[in-house]
Amino acid sequence: MTTPAVSVIMSVFNEQRYLSKSIESLLQQTFKDFEFIIVDDASTDASFEIMQRYASEDSRIVLIKNPVNQGLASSLNNALGAAKGEFIARMDADDTSVKNRLEIQFEFLDKNPGIALAGSSIELIDPDGNIIARSDAVDNPAILKKLIFYKNICPHPTWMFRKGILNDLKGYRSLPAAQDYDFLMRLYSAGYEISNINIPLLHYRVHERKISFDGSLTQIRLSRYLRKLYRNGLILNNRFFEKGQTTFAPPSKILQRIHSLSLRLFEKGRFLMKDNSPISGVLLLCVSALLSPYMAYFIYCGFRAKLIEKSAGN
Repeated sequence: MTTPAVSVIMSVFNEQRYLSKSIESLLQQTFKDFEFIIVDDASTDASFEIMQRYASEDSRIVLIKNPVNQGLASSLNNALGAAKGEFIARMDADDTSVKNRLEIQFEFLDKNPGIALAGSSIELIDPDGNIIARSDAVDNPAILKKLIFYKNICPHPTWMFRKGILNDLKGYRSLPAAQDYDFLMRLYSAGYEISNINIPLLHYRVHERKISFDGSLTQIRLSRYLRKLYRNGLILNNRFFEKGQTTFAPPSKILQRIHSLSLRLFEKGRFLMKDNSPISGVLLLCVSALLSPYMAYFIYCGFRAKLIEKSAGN
């Protein structure tokens, strides 16, 4: 068997509802020279049976089954260990790729040898697959370098990157959240370049399991920690990620409840701002920031990112 040009990696945990559409969106790609490595992270629903059915029909699918649930970072590292392609593409089990996604990203990286990783714009879809919004990615590498201090610059499931960077990065770090954000910061710190393709190449599904109010607090706290290390040139130093360094003390239940309320007010305020009610929206954002210092920090970072994008004409 010849070595594939691209290895697509996916981790699956209990995604039987959307998994077939996700797999089919890859198998129907215009670009054919790829292997599709799917890791079942000890699913308890029918996910693995669905994978097996597709694997029996298409030899490009490589299945890996974790004996116990290991989490996203470990599962993706298992897939990376089996990958043979020169390029690695990411995919989530509840999203779908447009038919020419792999072709566009492969040609982009092939024509731009100085770029190590490329993401793309996305279209948000509801649980039934209807397009509800579009999120345009910044495609200026110089602006992305500034934005990473305040936000994640590439949607994780849109990535395609050169496998050679793993000689320096060694895969994903085992963190409770923000594994992709950490990966991008380490990529910059190791001297690589990142870009985006300002074309929606992925349909990103928005549903209840993806909107986690409980996970938001961990995400914000860990992102702040990563930014601090990155600013100080310490993001590549593994001793800051040894046991205990990133194990945050669980916040009190009262703080968790206040943050959840703050996050809900933030989401409602953002909706009102898009719905031609800017004054009401801004007021809710202010209340959200006053309730939770973590949401205040999140809003501040979002504001700084918007200023950078606006100054660059995005």
